[in-house]
Amino acid sequence: ITIPGSVTLIEENAFSACENLATVTFEPNSSNTPLTIDVQSKYLNYTPFYDSNNITTLNINRELVAANDYMPMALFENHSRLANINIGAQMKTIHKEMFDNCIGLTSVVIPGNVTTIEDYAFEWCSYLKDVTIEGGEERGRKIGNGAFSRCTNLTSFNFTGISTIGDYAFAYCKNLPSIKIPGSVDFIGNNTFRECTSLKSVNFASGEGSVTIGCMTQTYAVVGDTENG
Repeated sequence: ITIPGSVTLIEENAFSACENLATVTFEPNSSNTPLTIDVQSKYLNYTPFYDSNNITTLNINRELVAANDYMPMALFENHSRLANINIGAQMKTIHKEMFDNCIGLTSVVIPGNVTTIEDYAFEWCSYLKDVTIEGGEERGRKIGNGAFSRCTNLTSFNFTGISTIGDYAFAYCKNLPSIKIPGSVDFIGNNTFRECTSLKSVNFASGEGSVTIGCMTQTYAVVGDTENG
C-alpha cells in the first residue's frame, strides 16, 4: 500500500489483520506536514497495522506524529518479518517502541535528518547486526533510553552527529565488541553499556568540549581511548 502525502490522519486499526500486506510506503507531503497516527493504546491492539504480520518492507518518506502525545508510537512493534526500513528526508523522529522486537531486522541506516531516536525504539531487535547513523546538520540529536538495548547480535554500530546517548541505550548488547564515540557527544547516560560482555574498546574521538558520563555498573573490560589527547 502507498499512502499519499495528501493523507493527514490514519485511524486506529485502519490496516489491521491485512495478511497479504508486504510493503508500506508513506509518501512525502509537499508542505512537510506530518502525518498523524491514531494510536489509542498498543495494549488494546488499536494500532493501525496491528496483526498485519507479513510486512517486510517499510518506506517512510514523511514525519509521523501520534494523535495522543502520551501514547508510545509502537507502530510496527512485534512485526517479525519486517526486514527493510528505508527512511526519507522528511522523517525527523523514530518514535518510542516503534520497531521494538522486530526480529527480522538485520541492518538499519538512519539518515542525518532524523534528530531523535526515542526510548526503546529498537529494543529486542535480537537479530540486528549493523546500525549506521549518518551525520546531520542539526545540533542536539539524541539516542533515547534503551533505544538499542537487548539487540543481542549487534556487532557494528557507527554513528556521528549525535549529542546525547540515553540511559541503557546499548544495555545487554552482549556481542558488541567495540564502539567509537564521536566528538559531537556531550552526554552519556547511566548504564549505557550495562552487561555488554564482549565490549573491549570504547574510543572517544576528539571534540569541542567535555563529555558527561553517568554511572556505569556491570560494564566489563572496557578500554577507554581518546584520539588526539
